[in-house]
Amino acid sequence: MTLPPMTASVAACIVLGYDANDTANHDLAMKHMQQLDMVPVHTYDSNPVHPTAVLRRVQQMNPYIYLMYPTEDIMEHSRRRDSSSSQASESCYEFVTSNSIESLPDSIRNAKAKITQNEALNHLKTVISLEHPIGDPDMYEKLLVDSTKLKEMLERRFGPLTTTPRQIEGWVNKSNIWGQRYKTRKNGTLVEGRDLWVLKEKYLGKDNGNEM
Repeated sequence: MTLPPMTASVAACIVLGYDANDTANHDLAMKHMQQLDMVPVHTYDSNPVHPTAVLRRVQQMNPYIYLMYPTEDIMEHSRRRDSSSSQASESCYEFVTSNSIESLPDSIRNAKAKITQNEALNHLKTVISLEHPIGDPDMYEKLLVDSTKLKEMLERRFGPLTTTPRQIEGWVNKSNIWGQRYKTRKNGTLVEGRDLWVLKEKYLGKDNGNEM
């Protein structure tokens, strides 16, 4: 059964063991959190679909480390706002990007970014998972992920990179977060990668964090 979108109340249900699909449990879970003086959060470098909880004062002392989930009211407001402005935003975006990018010098348009190992791994944690994410499972699909695919996902977020697929693969191997690679043939070509749950194409490159 698919869980509703990840909000503070859904995260609280997951942390406390309530059935998040039963909306009657949402208020119960949040009241339980209030009694414990805790809030459901995810850390800045973790996958938001795996919530935890900390004392409220701990979150307030470290708001950039312990990120809170949006409330259902905020999510509903965001959905209404996005629905009403999506067409205007798309046409505006197309106009601005097509004109702005063309006016840039070649040295800027063709520039490549350099990212650190931490930046790469922190972003990959938000878009790939060894286990099927429980928060929004319909947003993910299981794919064979090789070094080329890893770089593609990072470039959707950071733009063209100077980092090579081999270097990115080395970071991933060293982290041991997503298990070991295996060799297989794909379309007659020998490839080496991992079977992982990957955020679907239409979501890649977007900010996967949650805002309050």
